[in-house]
Amino acid sequence: MELRQKLSFEKLETMKLAHLTAKETTEAKRLQKESKMMQAYNTLISQDTSSMSDEEKAERVAAMKCFRKTLFPESI
Repeated sequence: MELRQKLSFEKLETMKLAHLTAKETTEAKRLQKESKMMQAYNTLISQDTSSMSDEEKAERVAAMKCFRKTLFPESI
């Protein structure tokens, strides 16, 4: 009986660690995606718009609004 309890406890601990690892992996992927979005947003901010057509400028503004909404939801 004691051996069965020990194995059950170890299995539970293994499952907890697997769950924690999955959560950390998910969080890491989310942060990586957010970082890439921030890089793209910063690229858009620093673009020279003097040679852009009105359509290109409008697309740029739309993209920046989308990024801003996703990256800074509390500021909207």
